[in-house]
Amino acid sequence: MKKKLKIKLKNNLNKSKEHKKNEKYVSSQIDNDESNKQKKSFYNKNKVINIILPTPFLEPLVQTYRFKYNFFSQFGIPSHLTLIYGFKLEKYIKDKDSINNIINIIVKVLKNKKMTIENVGENINLIYLKLSEKDTIFLNTIQQLFSKLTGIKSSLYYNPETKPHITICTKNRRSISQENIDNVKKDLEKNLPINFKFPKLWVIEVNKKTNEVKILQEIIINS
Repeated sequence: MKKKLKIKLKNNLNKSKEHKKNEKYVSSQIDNDESNKQKKSFYNKNKVINIILPTPFLEPLVQTYRFKYNFFSQFGIPSHLTLIYGFKLEKYIKDKDSINNIINIIVKVLKNKKMTIENVGENINLIYLKLSEKDTIFLNTIQQLFSKLTGIKSSLYYNPETKPHITICTKNRRSISQENIDNVKKDLEKNLPINFKFPKLWVIEVNKKTNEVKILQEIIINS
């Protein structure tokens, strides 16, 4: 009887050791998972998502000025209209399916949609190409609807200074004299108006710390 009891106690002791060993393993896994989540969150905190409408057909006209006065051109991003301004990468990862569904609707809405660049605009920070008033309102409506449907808030969609436009020069990032500003504007105005259709849409990831840009999606709108 004593022998059986000893064997039983020994078996229970072994089971207890094994159980504790498993508990330590599970606890270690949980700690590792939490650590990985924190690392991922830290890694992603400087990254944002932009949705842009590239205008590569404008490059012959604007490339020289963009290379000189627009830092984005250094990262292989052609002239473009920023449709949706930077929102958190984590938001995009979390709600990717619903956001992509809205993007697909935007692509359908822009299919065969004719746009017109009418003149050159300027504010304290930028020299940019202005679309016609009706095209600007149309694109601004898309921005506001995207914001409401996704919950991604931005005051930029309601600011007259940041209505949809195609940036050529960023004056606040590189010194540019008033004489050069006037020359850029005169040169661009000679080629206006320009009628066009947006050829594609890009979803890009931008690292705000390093300014590195990665194209996550390219969707053809008008071929």
